[in-house]
Amino acid sequence: MSDGAARARGEEGEGLRVGASLRRRLALRERIVSRRVRRGRDAEFLFRHAGELLADKWLDLKRPVERVVALTPRDGALLQALAEGGALQRMGQLTLCEPSRRLAMLLEQNAVRLVPRELRSRLRVKVSLEDEVELFDAALSFFSLHWEQDLSRSLTTLAALLKADAPFYAVAFGEGTLGVLAQTLLKAESRLRHRVCMRVPSFPSLERAGNAMRDLPFMHQPFVESFCVEADYENLWDLLSDVQAMGESGALAETTPLSREVVALADALYPRSRGRLLAEFHALVLHGWTASAPSSSSSASSSSASSSSASSSSASSSPASSSSAHKGGDKRREGER
Repeated sequence: MSDGAARARGEEGEGLRVGASLRRRLALRERIVSRRVRRGRDAEFLFRHAGELLADKWLDLKRPVERVVALTPRDGALLQALAEGGALQRMGQLTLCEPSRRLAMLLEQNAVRLVPRELRSRLRVKVSLEDEVELFDAALSFFSLHWEQDLSRSLTTLAALLKADAPFYAVAFGEGTLGVLAQTLLKAESRLRHRVCMRVPSFPSLERAGNAMRDLPFMHQPFVESFCVEADYENLWDLLSDVQAMGESGALAETTPLSREVVALADALYPRSRGRLLAEFHALVLHGWTASAPSSSSSASSSSASSSSASSSSASSSPASSSSAHKGGDKRREGER
């Protein structure tokens, strides 16, 4: 982070296809990553915090997990957190799926530096999962669910990669992220131009994410929480540099670039605290389990009527347990979990 200090606060709440918009953002991420490396900037503060949180949650799992997939792991922030937090040691094999070939190559290079030698054999870096014939035992999604407008479809795509009764964790930017920046840029552009655009994209709210998880029939024990990282900057240029380095600037998808005049005016309009700009980065943390496979009959002599009744009971209980977990918070499954 540019001359900034960050602090996090958490809140509890309710409970991937590479489309055109995703490809545009990936292209920008590629350009920004190489620029950040050359300038030696540090815009990974939020990703490090989120990665450490996921690593902590992973350690709560009570059973071994053999095949794990991590979607859009960026250029190493998640991998570093998993290795340093002890989560990687509890995975049989970790497949890092980074759709950007350039970032995938950078991730492979960083893995040599971030992961101890004895653990590197557990890693695979891929740009696509199309050739995977076996489903995964667990999944991690790292700041990509919010790239698609349809959150339910993104969750469905994620769950399709998993076996039955498999856990998943996801982190995505949430509503309120860079809200002051968005309003300040709109105000500055409206004064200097006849045409304005939303430079910061809209992100899913805590309620929307909770409802999306609760309404999916294949989702059990859904839970959503949020945290916020506050950062302060000397000026707007430093803030925009960090936002672009994260690959999350709405200006990336906008054909008209921000002019220096607009940024200068926005810098003057941006409210300050003790002479510094404050920015908030809100993140959603989603956790759930895919539905269990239908249980087989306990005895070979079970009647067809009894079998039909058990099936009906299982189907009707799924939404109820999902809703209960959605409202009740982070309730771990009993038994082996």
